[in-house]
Amino acid sequence: VLAAIITPTFDPFNQVLVAAPLLVLYELGVLLARLAGRKRTRSEAIVPFSEPD
Repeated sequence: VLAAIITPTFDPFNQVLVAAPLLVLYELGVLLARLAGRKRTRSEAIVPFSEPD
């Protein structure tokens, strides 16, 4: 939808040219967020749980 708004022309070729990089950036963001969340849960799992005195 964003690609259709920011393209100056309405032909499908130009819309794909704008939408493709946006889609790649979105998927890259999802992948990096998933990897960051996975690393965080692993590092939290390593720390042993101790109850306060």
